[in-house]
Amino acid sequence: MCRFINKSSLFLIFTLSALSCSLAADEPDQLRVATRKGLYLREAPSTTAPKIKLVPYRGGVTRITVTNVIAEIDGITAPWIQVSYKDKTGYMFGGYLTHLPLPSTNCTSLSQYWKQIHGESSLRRYYQIAQKNSKNEYITQEREYSEEPAIDYNSQLLILEEKGSASAMRFESWTINGAGSESLTFKRGTATDAYLILLLCGPRGIETLSFFRSNNHQCIYDDVGTYSISLKESTDSTTVRIDGNLGPTSGDCPGPKN
Repeated sequence: MCRFINKSSLFLIFTLSALSCSLAADEPDQLRVATRKGLYLREAPSTTAPKIKLVPYRGGVTRITVTNVIAEIDGITAPWIQVSYKDKTGYMFGGYLTHLPLPSTNCTSLSQYWKQIHGESSLRRYYQIAQKNSKNEYITQEREYSEEPAIDYNSQLLILEEKGSASAMRFESWTINGAGSESLTFKRGTATDAYLILLLCGPRGIETLSFFRSNNHQCIYDDVGTYSISLKESTDSTTVRIDGNLGPTSGDCPGPKN
C-alpha cells in the first residue's frame, strides 16, 4: 500500500482525524476492504501485530468497535477498528475500510465506477447545445445518450452530458472536443471514502499523481486532469463530492460546483 503516496505528501493527505473517526458513531456496521491488495486482520491494533487472516478486496467485515488507536498509513489518518470476518475476530486499519460500494478491478474513471455500480442504463441522455447568435445565447435540446465524441458542426457546439442519480449518490459529466468535467457526489461519506474511490478509479493510477491544497479542498492532478474532494456538512450527515476537470492541467483546484 505504501506505493500509493510518496513521503513528501503524507502531511497533505487527509489529516482529517475527526472525519475518519466518524466511523465510530454513525456509519453502517458492514464495511468493505477498499484496497486491491487486501487488508490483514490482526491480533492487535498495530501493523506489527501478528496477522490472523488476509481479507480480500471488497471483502465484507462487521464492525464491533472503533478503538482509540489512531494511525497514519499511506497518508490516511484513521482509527484502528475491531471487526469480525467469518469466524475470526481482530483489528483492521480503518483507513482502508468503507461502506461505499466498490468497483471491479477494471475501473479508470468516475463514469466507469458509476456504470459498474448502477448499470449502463442509468446514463442514457445527452444535450445538444447550439449557439444561437454572437451574443452567447444558446439553445439546448435533450436527446438520447450516445457514445459519439463531441464535435463542432456548422457553428453548433455539441456537448455530450452524462447524468445519473441514485438514492445515495449522483454522477454528472460533460465533454467538449476532448476536454470536460465530471463529478461524483455521495450523500453520505467522508473525505477518506472519496479518496479511496479515486485510488481505485483515478486516471492512470493514482500512485503517480501529485497532491496539493488549494481553496480548502483536497486536490489531485497530473497531465490528464485535476480532481478535488470537497465536503458539505449538515446536522445529520456529510455530503462528499469529487470534481474533476479533464484536459490540460492548470494547477488550480476545480472546487465544488453548484
